[in-house]
Amino acid sequence: MTEAQRKRFFFPNWTKAFDGQWIRDRGFILPRPGRHSPPELVQVEALADQIAREEHRVPIDKDFRHAAQTLAIGKRKDTIKLTTAEQDRCVFLFRLLANPDDIEARINFDHRFAVDRQRLETSIVNTMLGEAYLQTICLGRWKTHDWRGLPDDQMLQFAFTACQRARARAVRIKNSEQPY
Repeated sequence: MTEAQRKRFFFPNWTKAFDGQWIRDRGFILPRPGRHSPPELVQVEALADQIAREEHRVPIDKDFRHAAQTLAIGKRKDTIKLTTAEQDRCVFLFRLLANPDDIEARINFDHRFAVDRQRLETSIVNTMLGEAYLQTICLGRWKTHDWRGLPDDQMLQFAFTACQRARARAVRIKNSEQPY
């Protein structure tokens, strides 16, 4: 995760989530009165309490953030070392904590693999290889023109192939340019 992603994307979403669910009062984190809580909130609070108990103290805001990250990605990991996909998954949970009625966040958080597939399709389209060329690659390897209909494992292989072909094309174009 880059510094810009942390400052402009990750932490602003976390701040909204924290402010929507908890308040600080004389060194303690307390539930916000009248909060509308999603089902994940109970798990986040339990994990935060567990993290704090391991360090023999009361939970602090950092514990709640780490608990939300752990719930989102399924393991404890330093915020700086999150991948883009893990960061997105955390932000979807933060958005749910901030606003449990956020339909987009709910769908994206609950359907993790659909988001991953969309990310793959976007990376393939961004290679700028052209639809006809992408269909030719797909036809040669999987005997179908419909590359968007490939199963997830084949879609991943197709994404790698398309990215490699795009890099090779860029090198070929760069090497063909004649200096004056």
